[in-house]
Amino acid sequence: MPGRGGKPRPNWVSRSEPCIEKSKNMDWKRNKVRELCLGLGSLTGIFLMLRILSGCGVYSFSGASVPPEVKTLHIAQMGNNASLVNPSLSQQLSDAFRDKCLAESNLKLGPLGSTDWEFTGEIQDYSVTAAAVSGQEKTSLNRLTVVWRLKFQVKGQEKQGWEQRFTRYADFDAGLPLQSVEGELVNQIVKQLVDDAFNKAFIQW
Repeated sequence: MPGRGGKPRPNWVSRSEPCIEKSKNMDWKRNKVRELCLGLGSLTGIFLMLRILSGCGVYSFSGASVPPEVKTLHIAQMGNNASLVNPSLSQQLSDAFRDKCLAESNLKLGPLGSTDWEFTGEIQDYSVTAAAVSGQEKTSLNRLTVVWRLKFQVKGQEKQGWEQRFTRYADFDAGLPLQSVEGELVNQIVKQLVDDAFNKAFIQW
């Protein structure tokens, strides 16, 4: 439509479209920059947090806390003094505890008597008892129980050591012979015992 003086009126509508598009592009870029900065800020925060925790002796996402001066440990082969002996339990328990300690901390193995931390112990009980009785006074569930005594010693700091008995059990159908379920039950119990001992030594330390 012509304006005053017969000159064509500027087409403001058509000119506003690229301005709007440019504004959208700028907003998008600003948002991307903001997201990138926030991401970098989070990474920086995580890095700083890890540096701080490392200085305090905490350096594992598992929650393991070890004083920075502690570098080595020794985990002895566990003895077996239970009245009922599972011949493979001592080795299985020792290996499982050793593997977890090495996998979830930065400590290295060393010989007995020369390390910062030492673990020794024994299996004190391995027994099957009735866990539940049905209405006809018949046992419906049996319970396999394992008791593990573990001693923890800190080189040069006797008062910081401890000795504790860890007990775990698993129930099974009384109509089944122990041998048919023993392997699975022992695996469950060993994992629980190892987790208990690890938490006591490395997380609640």
